[in-house]
Amino acid sequence: MRAITIVKKMKNVEVTFLGSDLNPYLSIIPPSVKCIHLPLDVATESDINAVEDNHPSCFHYAPLNIKGIQERNNVLTHFFLEASPLVFIVDVSAEIALFARLCGIPTILIRQTGNRMDPAHTFAYESAELLIAPYAKSMSSGNEEIFSPKTYYSGGFSRYTGIPKLLNEVKGTIAVLVGSGGTSIDQHFLNILAAQCSEWTIHVLGDINCTDHVTPAPNLIYHGKINDPIDLLASSSIVIGNAGHNTVMEMADLNKRFICIPEIRPFDEQTEKAALLKVNHHATIILPNEFEVTNWNALVNSLEKEVPDWAGMINTNAVEEIVDQIYETAEKLFCGAVLA
Repeated sequence: MRAITIVKKMKNVEVTFLGSDLNPYLSIIPPSVKCIHLPLDVATESDINAVEDNHPSCFHYAPLNIKGIQERNNVLTHFFLEASPLVFIVDVSAEIALFARLCGIPTILIRQTGNRMDPAHTFAYESAELLIAPYAKSMSSGNEEIFSPKTYYSGGFSRYTGIPKLLNEVKGTIAVLVGSGGTSIDQHFLNILAAQCSEWTIHVLGDINCTDHVTPAPNLIYHGKINDPIDLLASSSIVIGNAGHNTVMEMADLNKRFICIPEIRPFDEQTEKAALLKVNHHATIILPNEFEVTNWNALVNSLEKEVPDWAGMINTNAVEEIVDQIYETAEKLFCGAVLA
């Protein structure tokens, strides 16, 4: 979603998306964007000699003898050769960033929150021409200041930045966002919430694995996965969700009262982010192990009386500024760059 938001502001350049899970997003990726589908990088039954737990500290994921990785890198090197000169923008993967740099391709990396001073991130950040932090500097961990001189802190943005929002919140309504990347928000949690908050209407957005064989409470309304839930989010008085980047930025953009449930993620990404949200008074933090000891009714009734405060989180010009930074980097390297 971040890449799609950025690319919509790019003009007069060729843009290519490369990824192994692009299919679910093809309907919303702009038609001008070329998509290259990468082979999966995980072992299959045919990879009988795969070794997945033996890699040096300079990589996060570098298993041996996996054909998908070899095929993926072959696709990438072919693309580099055919599309060069280009600027390669990498989101998440330190290995791909280093691989591109070893192929002589200049990189721009998207930074993430969390503790990322490990060797792999350090080498990837050092090798990049530019680092873009798509959040306010107040959301950056202090131990990463070494990278600040080459980092552009754009401020936060989401797919809802700059578009009109509904202002008519409905009192006594909660929206629960169920993420797809692994979440503690399950049917058991929803039953606890619904039982304690029986006077509240609770809208559940996303897919729920119903392992709890209990008839759902009548105040739970299941909407399933919705491509654009802005109407439900904007009209809900309180939103409950995890600390993923897109979720947090959408809550800031919509100026919602947010109960944030951080999940265990690599490099403490969500727990670090949640701690910064708490310090900056942007959200209420509840840990998964606190579900059954939390007085949810008292919490939501108290929170509804508060005015949400996301000051300093969103920059309405962030996307345009990121695009300018990309263009300036390309201009320093060469003229007429193809962006990937």
